[in-house]
Amino acid sequence: MALFDKITDIFNSTSKELGKKAKDVISTVKLENEITGQESKIRESFLKIGEQYFEAFKDDPDSPYAKIIAEVAEAKAKIADLRNQINDLKGLVKCPVCGEAVSADQAFCPKCGAKLPEKAVEEKVEEAVEEVKEAVEEVKEAAEDAAEEIKE
Repeated sequence: MALFDKITDIFNSTSKELGKKAKDVISTVKLENEITGQESKIRESFLKIGEQYFEAFKDDPDSPYAKIIAEVAEAKAKIADLRNQINDLKGLVKCPVCGEAVSADQAFCPKCGAKLPEKAVEEKVEEAVEEVKEAVEEVKEAAEDAAEEIKE
Protein backbone atom coordinates (compact mmCIF):
# COMPACT_ATOMS: atom_id res chain seq x y z
CA MET A 1 0.00 0.00 0.00
CA ALA A 2 2.89 2.34 0.68
CA LEU A 3 3.93 2.12 -2.96
CA PHE A 4 0.41 2.97 -4.07
CA ASP A 5 0.31 5.96 -1.66
CA LYS A 6 3.68 7.16 -2.93
CA ILE A 7 2.53 6.93 -6.58
CA THR A 8 -0.66 8.79 -5.68
CA ASP A 9 1.35 11.52 -3.95
CA ILE A 10 3.68 11.86 -6.95
CA PHE A 11 0.69 11.97 -9.29
CA ASN A 12 -1.07 14.60 -7.18
CA SER A 13 2.01 16.83 -6.88
CA THR A 14 2.77 16.48 -10.60
CA SER A 15 -0.85 17.31 -11.45
CA LYS A 16 -0.70 20.40 -9.26
CA GLU A 17 2.55 21.50 -10.89
CA LEU A 18 1.14 20.94 -14.38
CA GLY A 19 -2.02 22.82 -13.45
CA LYS A 20 0.01 25.76 -12.16
CA LYS A 21 2.22 25.76 -15.27
CA ALA A 22 -0.87 25.62 -17.52
CA LYS A 23 -2.38 28.58 -15.64
CA ASP A 24 0.92 30.46 -15.99
CA VAL A 25 1.04 29.75 -19.74
CA ILE A 26 -2.58 30.89 -20.15
CA SER A 27 -1.90 34.03 -18.11
CA THR A 28 1.22 34.76 -20.17
CA VAL A 29 -0.68 34.35 -23.44
CA LYS A 30 -3.44 36.65 -22.19
CA LEU A 31 -0.90 39.30 -21.18
CA GLU A 32 0.93 39.00 -24.50
CA ASN A 33 -2.37 39.38 -26.35
CA GLU A 34 -3.13 42.49 -24.31
CA ILE A 35 0.31 43.89 -25.16
CA THR A 36 -0.33 43.19 -28.85
CA GLY A 37 -3.66 45.00 -28.59
CA GLN A 38 -2.05 48.03 -26.98
CA GLU A 39 0.72 48.06 -29.62
CA SER A 40 -1.97 47.97 -32.28
CA LYS A 41 -3.66 50.99 -30.69
CA ILE A 42 -0.33 52.83 -30.74
CA ARG A 43 0.18 52.02 -34.44
CA GLU A 44 -3.35 53.23 -35.22
CA SER A 45 -2.70 56.45 -33.28
CA PHE A 46 0.57 57.05 -35.15
CA LEU A 47 -1.24 56.43 -38.41
CA LYS A 48 -3.90 58.99 -37.46
CA ILE A 49 -1.22 61.50 -36.48
CA GLY A 50 0.49 60.97 -39.83
CA GLU A 51 -2.76 61.34 -41.78
CA GLN A 52 -3.69 64.49 -39.88
CA TYR A 53 -0.21 65.94 -40.39
CA PHE A 54 -0.40 65.12 -44.08
CA GLU A 55 -3.78 66.86 -44.43
CA ALA A 56 -2.61 69.88 -42.41
CA PHE A 57 0.68 70.38 -44.24
CA LYS A 58 0.16 68.85 -47.71
CA ASP A 59 0.30 72.31 -49.31
CA ASP A 60 3.20 73.62 -47.20
CA PRO A 61 6.44 73.46 -49.22
CA ASP A 62 8.44 74.45 -46.13
CA SER A 63 7.29 71.46 -44.11
CA PRO A 64 10.18 69.36 -42.82
CA TYR A 65 8.41 66.37 -44.36
CA ALA A 66 7.63 67.98 -47.73
CA LYS A 67 9.43 65.22 -49.66
CA ILE A 68 7.50 62.45 -47.92
CA ILE A 69 4.24 64.39 -48.32
CA ALA A 70 4.95 64.70 -52.05
CA GLU A 71 5.56 60.93 -52.25
CA VAL A 72 2.25 60.25 -50.51
CA ALA A 73 0.41 62.68 -52.79
CA GLU A 74 2.00 61.05 -55.84
CA ALA A 75 1.02 57.57 -54.64
CA LYS A 76 -2.56 58.73 -53.97
CA ALA A 77 -2.77 60.17 -57.49
CA LYS A 78 -1.43 56.91 -58.95
CA ILE A 79 -3.99 54.90 -56.96
CA ALA A 80 -6.80 57.16 -58.21
CA ASP A 81 -5.58 56.67 -61.79
CA LEU A 82 -5.41 52.89 -61.38
CA ARG A 83 -8.92 52.82 -59.88
CA ASN A 84 -10.19 54.85 -62.84
CA GLN A 85 -8.60 52.34 -65.21
CA ILE A 86 -10.28 49.47 -63.37
CA ASN A 87 -13.62 51.30 -63.49
CA ASP A 88 -13.18 51.90 -67.23
CA LEU A 89 -12.52 48.19 -67.77
CA LYS A 90 -15.59 47.32 -65.73
CA GLY A 91 -17.75 49.94 -67.46
CA LEU A 92 -18.19 51.99 -64.30
CA VAL A 93 -18.31 55.74 -63.70
CA LYS A 94 -17.72 57.65 -60.48
CA CYS A 95 -20.70 59.32 -58.84
CA PRO A 96 -19.92 63.06 -58.65
CA VAL A 97 -21.62 63.34 -55.25
CA CYS A 98 -20.56 60.32 -53.17
CA GLY A 99 -17.72 58.90 -55.29
CA GLU A 100 -19.32 55.45 -55.56
CA ALA A 101 -18.44 53.40 -58.66
CA VAL A 102 -21.67 53.02 -60.61
CA SER A 103 -22.54 51.20 -63.81
CA ALA A 104 -22.26 53.66 -66.67
CA ASP A 105 -25.69 52.76 -68.01
CA GLN A 106 -27.48 53.94 -64.88
CA ALA A 107 -29.01 57.40 -64.71
CA PHE A 108 -28.90 57.67 -60.89
CA CYS A 109 -26.45 56.57 -58.22
CA PRO A 110 -27.89 53.63 -56.24
CA LYS A 111 -26.00 54.71 -53.11
CA CYS A 112 -26.93 58.40 -52.81
CA GLY A 113 -29.58 58.86 -55.52
CA ALA A 114 -27.69 61.62 -57.31
CA LYS A 115 -28.31 62.05 -61.02
CA LEU A 116 -25.31 60.84 -62.97
CA PRO A 117 -23.90 62.96 -65.79
CA GLU A 118 -25.68 62.20 -69.03
CA LYS A 119 -22.40 62.39 -70.91
CA ALA A 120 -21.29 59.13 -69.37
CA VAL A 121 -24.54 57.43 -70.35
CA GLU A 122 -24.36 58.93 -73.87
CA GLU A 123 -20.75 57.76 -74.27
CA LYS A 124 -21.69 54.22 -73.29
CA VAL A 125 -24.64 54.26 -75.71
CA GLU A 126 -22.34 55.47 -78.49
CA GLU A 127 -19.85 52.72 -77.65
CA ALA A 128 -22.64 50.14 -77.73
CA VAL A 129 -23.83 51.45 -81.11
CA GLU A 130 -20.28 51.20 -82.48
CA GLU A 131 -19.96 47.65 -81.19
CA VAL A 132 -23.26 46.70 -82.84
CA LYS A 133 -22.16 48.33 -86.13
CA GLU A 134 -18.88 46.39 -86.02
CA ALA A 135 -20.73 43.15 -85.30
CA VAL A 136 -23.15 43.78 -88.19
CA GLU A 137 -20.22 44.50 -90.52
CA GLU A 138 -18.53 41.24 -89.47
CA VAL A 139 -21.75 39.28 -90.10
CA LYS A 140 -22.17 41.03 -93.48
CA GLU A 141 -18.61 40.14 -94.48
CA ALA A 142 -19.07 36.54 -93.35
CA ALA A 143 -22.31 36.32 -95.36
CA GLU A 144 -20.62 37.76 -98.46
CA ASP A 145 -17.76 35.27 -98.08
CA ALA A 146 -20.25 32.43 -97.73
CA ALA A 147 -22.14 33.63 -100.82
CA GLU A 148 -18.89 33.70 -102.80
CA GLU A 149 -18.10 30.15 -101.76
CA ILE A 150 -21.57 29.00 -102.79
CA LYS A 151 -21.19 30.64 -106.24
CA GLU A 152 -17.91 28.83 -106.80
